[in-house]
Parts: sequence; structure tokens; C-alpha cells
Amino acid sequence: MLEIVKRQVHFIAAAKSMRRPFVGSLIKATGAIPVERPQDLGKENGPGVITDLVGGILKGDKTKFSKLTAGTSLFLEGLP
Repeated sequence: MLEIVKRQVHFIAAAKSMRRPFVGSLIKATGAIPVERPQDLGKENGPGVITDLVGGILKGDKTKFSKLTAGTSLFLEGLP
């Protein structure tokens, strides 16, 4: 038997899509909730070089690791 739920339903949409001029207006009109996806967040390439990774501790030369906060993700290119 089909039951009717008396709750308002909201859809989610990629926040990146909601920032687009025409599509974003349509999505916002539906009352969708924006969701930031990791793949849409900006990446910052630093000037330094990672020199060592031992036991979960990174060491580098001319890096800006002081800008990192707990929970920050690092994507290391060129690793096997």
C-alpha cells in the first residue's frame, strides 16, 4: 500500500551547477540544496617540493604547509 508522507522533499545539486547563469536559476527555483563536491574545489599548486613522507608526516623544501588545517586533503602527483 502506498503511504503519503507529509514532508517537504528537497533535491540536492552540485554547487558548481548552481553558479551557472541559466541552469543555476532553474535549479534554485526548485528549492534544491547546493552541495560542494571535492572534484569541484580549486587546487593550489605550491612552489615547494616534498622531500620525505614517513609515518604520515610530510617534509618539504620551500613548501607552504603552514597554510594547511586539520582535514585538508593533499593530492600528490607522480607517485606510484
